[in-house]
Amino acid sequence: MAIISFSRRFVFLKTRKVAGTSVEALLRPHMDDKDILPAVTPRDEFYSASKGAFSRNYLVNRDEEVEYTRLVLNGNFDEAAAFLQRCQRRASSHMNYSQILQLLNRCGYDISDFFVFTIERHPYDWLLSNILYDNSSYNRSGNAMSKRCLEDLNESAKRFLLRPDIKKKLNWGMYSKDGHILVDHVIKYESLKEELEVVLKRIIPECDISHMPALKQNKAGIGEISPFSREIKALAQEVFSPVFRVFDYES
Repeated sequence: MAIISFSRRFVFLKTRKVAGTSVEALLRPHMDDKDILPAVTPRDEFYSASKGAFSRNYLVNRDEEVEYTRLVLNGNFDEAAAFLQRCQRRASSHMNYSQILQLLNRCGYDISDFFVFTIERHPYDWLLSNILYDNSSYNRSGNAMSKRCLEDLNESAKRFLLRPDIKKKLNWGMYSKDGHILVDHVIKYESLKEELEVVLKRIIPECDISHMPALKQNKAGIGEISPFSREIKALAQEVFSPVFRVFDYES
C-alpha cells in the first residue's frame, strides 16, 4: 500500500515492479495531513520530500517519521534505510488488501467507501524486473538494474519460480482472494498513463499526469529483450496462471 487517503476516499494498493513509486510521487502533493503516506526507498523519498511532499502517519512514533525525513534530506540514504528498518510501523509501503482492510477498520472506516486501485504487469516483464532490480545499488548510486548474462538470468528465474513461498511473492495475492479480484480497478502497466489518467479524473481531477516522474527508470522489459527459455516460460505460465488468464496476457 502506498497511500490511504481519507480526504479523497481512495486507496492506492502499491504492488511491486510496476512504477508504483512514480505513481505515488505524483499523488503525494495532493494528500491531506491526516492521510497515510508510508515512506519509500530513501533515494525516492528524497525526490518527494525535497518538494515538500513528505511521508507521514505510517510509523507508531511520529518523531521517528521526522528523523527519517531529516536523514533523507541530508542525503544520508544508507543511514536512513537502516534507521527505518528499526522503526515500528503502523503501515508499510507494500500492504495487501486484507492488511489495508484491517487498518481502515481500526481507524473506524469501511473499505467499501473507498475507491481501491492497483497496478499489474505482464508476468515475463515483471519476472525480469524482479530478478534484475538491485535496491541497494539503486539507493547508493541510482543504478536500479544489474547486468546478467542470459544463462544466469534463466537460472535466477528458475530458482525464484521454484521457491516454496512463490505465491507470497507475487502481486496477484496482494489484491485477490480465491481467484477473485478484491480491488475496484487494476491498471495494466502496459497502458499505465492512459488508465491512470482515467482514475485520476475520479479521485484527483486537478492532478496532471504529465507531472509523473520516472523513478527507478533503469528498466528492461519484454519489449526490449526476451531472455527466458521455453522451460522458464512454461514455469512462469504455471505460477502466474491467474494473471495470464484474467488480464489476457500473451504467453
